[in-house]
Amino acid sequence: MEIYIINAVLLTLTGFAVEKFSKSKRLLKLYCIYAFIQMTLLAAFRIDTGIDYSQYYHAFYGISKAPDWDAVFEFRYEAGYLIINRLISYFSNNIIVFMGIYHGIMYGLLMLYIYRFCEEKWLSVLSFIALDYFAMSFCFLRQGMAMVIGLFAIEYIRKRRWSLAGPLILLASSFHASALILFLYYLLSYINWRKRWLQVFAVVISLFIYVSCDIILQNVLVGPFEKYKGYLSSSFMEGNSIVLVFYPVFCVILFFILMKRIQGKSHTLDNLVPMLFFGMVLTILSTKHYIVERMALYITIYNIRLVSMMVYHFCKKKQLWNYHLATICTLIISVGAFVFGITFDRYLIVPYKVAQEQLENVPMLKIMGKSDTSND
Repeated sequence: MEIYIINAVLLTLTGFAVEKFSKSKRLLKLYCIYAFIQMTLLAAFRIDTGIDYSQYYHAFYGISKAPDWDAVFEFRYEAGYLIINRLISYFSNNIIVFMGIYHGIMYGLLMLYIYRFCEEKWLSVLSFIALDYFAMSFCFLRQGMAMVIGLFAIEYIRKRRWSLAGPLILLASSFHASALILFLYYLLSYINWRKRWLQVFAVVISLFIYVSCDIILQNVLVGPFEKYKGYLSSSFMEGNSIVLVFYPVFCVILFFILMKRIQGKSHTLDNLVPMLFFGMVLTILSTKHYIVERMALYITIYNIRLVSMMVYHFCKKKQLWNYHLATICTLIISVGAFVFGITFDRYLIVPYKVAQEQLENVPMLKIMGKSDTSND
């Protein structure tokens, strides 16, 4: 587990030093490349770490040995994930190589997003790690890729560029069907949040949804989401403690409070507010059914930009006390959430402990490139 703490410390200190003491864009690019390489190597060599490791292990070998593409698409996973598995298997059938290439694509896109769109890049990297999205990507391989692609989609949703947002949402959903929720985010972006009656209506309807959560889920989980109905009665998906959703809710509320202060003529964020509100509602609903968080993740991960955006604007407007306060609060709450996850050994969110029950399901000889195929 120590290696993951070292990873967070190194990426934070290096990024902070580069961004605060150097004005070189070249060094900033090198930092993003360094972060991409370091996270990818950790993900590739994390043998047996993460609750879904054995599932994706067997899926990769099963897909690689499928006789043709028709047989590949018989697997229960989404098309995008199946295609990447199959293409990687043409180069190697080693699980470490697969994890390295797959996570490399994911983190490569993530660092590209952070470099292009995030103001305080070191803080965005820290948030990605400390808010457990890095660890979550170890378990949720398919949704991890969908979430990163979804970040780009949200940027084009904000700009109302449907020709780019639409294809990106469809691409994200080819890795995890839950990404289709981004189409609803797109529709919400057209709401004029400044109207008082809409604000009241949003609060009332969110309370109604919270009370009627069970009935609503039973009726909306249809089509590509039908398979998730079984999760509603699963102890594994019963829900989170309210403490675990405090941070994303805090970020959204703080953003609402500060929005007018960081908003200028050239930086309008109004169309983002209803999306953030809806994401907050879904996050609160996940305390009743954890499966709801699968929908909320596409907007809560936006905190990796949201927090750095606030800090950047405080600094830009020479409001040093606000800048320091926001930075300190962010670090305390982020690191606090990180330590909380480790302390309580929450393997889903912080899967930094070897899942012993998976050792029998993942033959180590095969991982090392041996010929044992008894468990394929």
